[in-house]
Amino acid sequence: MTEPVHVIAEFGQTCKGDLEQAHAQVDAAKAAGATAYKTQLLTPELIATADAGRYWTHGKAKTQRQSFEASGVVPYTAWSEIVDHCGRSDLDFIASPFDLYAVEILAQWPGVMFKIASGDLTNVPLLRAVADATDRPIVVSTGGATETEILRAACELGSSKVIWLACTLIYPTPLHCAELERIRTLTHLIGQSNWSQNARQFG
Repeated sequence: MTEPVHVIAEFGQTCKGDLEQAHAQVDAAKAAGATAYKTQLLTPELIATADAGRYWTHGKAKTQRQSFEASGVVPYTAWSEIVDHCGRSDLDFIASPFDLYAVEILAQWPGVMFKIASGDLTNVPLLRAVADATDRPIVVSTGGATETEILRAACELGSSKVIWLACTLIYPTPLHCAELERIRTLTHLIGQSNWSQNARQFG
């Protein structure tokens, strides 16, 4: 039996802190045939120190915190409007929480799916909070993680409810950098973990 294809419309911070723009993005995702709307919940001062260098080379900001601030953020609780809009549009609402308060807020809304950024695969308190907050599948990126970090995260999250993404930290990704063979490698890596014996052993 063929599994259905799920298309996630990744918007990140592109609504620039404007809820009306976020609503328009939901409509655009639905019109394009996506099955989910994806965003991020973050607070600039909690995710980057004042002098942290930028992740990417584009933009005028001198530090990563300034880059986050320039992108604009939506207050965490205000996302409830977009969660409801997604529900009416038959779209999953997926969000990456970057702190424990974001996890707490997201957990209040039924049906929300959590996404873990690859940079947080070593953030054990966040992993545990997300695992405890939801019975739905958890989407996990691996683009910026080592095999050891992936295995550690797998032991924290458990096997049954994790959707692992074979990612490339290049946007957009040139075809020659896609390296789709990593899907097979990741499947083998995750499969060799002993969930019952290793879960939370790193705590």
